[in-house]
Order: sequence, then C-alpha cells, then structure tokens
Amino acid sequence: MKLILMRHGSIRLPDEEKRYIGQTDRPVTQKGQAEIADGLQRMERQFGRADEIWSSDLGRCVEAAECAAEYFGVPYQTDRRLREIDLGEWEGKTFRDIRREFPEEYRMRGEHLGTYHPPGGENFRQVMMRAVQFTKERVQCLQGEKVLLFITHAGVIRTLCCCRDGRNPDELLHYRIGYGEYMVWEAERADMMERLKDQGYH
Repeated sequence: MKLILMRHGSIRLPDEEKRYIGQTDRPVTQKGQAEIADGLQRMERQFGRADEIWSSDLGRCVEAAECAAEYFGVPYQTDRRLREIDLGEWEGKTFRDIRREFPEEYRMRGEHLGTYHPPGGENFRQVMMRAVQFTKERVQCLQGEKVLLFITHAGVIRTLCCCRDGRNPDELLHYRIGYGEYMVWEAERADMMERLKDQGYH
C-alpha cells in the first residue's frame, strides 16, 4: 500500500513577509497551479493511477484535488481533519510581529513545537492525532496494492511523516516539503496500521 502525501501549490500572500498561515485560506497562484500539474505527472510516472483521493476542505487544497481528480479520473472527497494547524490569534500575523509582541511565546513555540499552541489555536500533537485518526479510517477500508492520495498541508504531512518514522512531533521540521511536492509512506497494510495505532502518539 502506498500513501502519498501531497502539498497544495504556492499561495498568494499580501506581501513578501513571512506569515503564520494556518487555516486562513489564500488563493493559489499560477505558479502553484503549475506545481500541482508537474507533481501529478511525476506521481503517475512513479506510482501509476491513484485509487482514492482525499483533500483538506480548504480552498487551496480543493483546487489541487480537482486537478488530481480530472488527471486520474477518480473523484475526490474532503475531510476537515486534513486541514492545516489552527494558529488561533496568530493567524495571518507576520513572524516579525509575533516576535515583537509575544517574544516569550515565540521562543516557547520554537522550543516545544509539538505541544505549544498559540492562544485560541492548536498544537502539532493535536494535528497529528486528527490526521492519524483519519488515516487509520482510510487504510482500514483499503485492501491490496492500493495508492491512496491525500492532498493537504505541510503541517499535516510532517506530522504523518513523524508517525511513519517514529519521531516526536517536536521534530517535524526535520522534514522539508515544498509546494506541489509529495512524500510517500509505503508499507504493508498491517504494518501501516500498527504504526498508526502506536499509543505513543496519542
């Protein structure tokens, strides 16, 4: 079984400053559309046709899912558990503003990425829990050599890679995933389920 974790394409931001963009939806750029098209072509050459396509319900992922559905001839479905992390009161703010206004909180999040949550938001351990719950449901439903495609966000992809590799979510920045790129979890169904049900992640 192959689980392909694909990130949406590049998004349009109000300026060049780095911002906290979690569940705030932003439009995809023309470059982002090209990134998805290129990624789908690479994916097909590597793995063939996707058997099932699931997407975050945020627009930047739905746009990519629509492209994937047309490309592979497979309908897509959405699930909120594939959404990016909810950054609460930090949503849309620049890194510079947060460093200036909340220096201690900014430091704490950097040191405890898996467990720190901004006011009104969630942490990456919570993201992992909902992503793992959803993935277990889908893997349980599939049999044989299937290709399961999730179109989602960097935070979700990184937490699932932590689960795959037995890492703590504090280590999620170990993984680099660009716009329109994907990571692969390939394993026997039973082995994948065993990793997903590891109680250390709950």
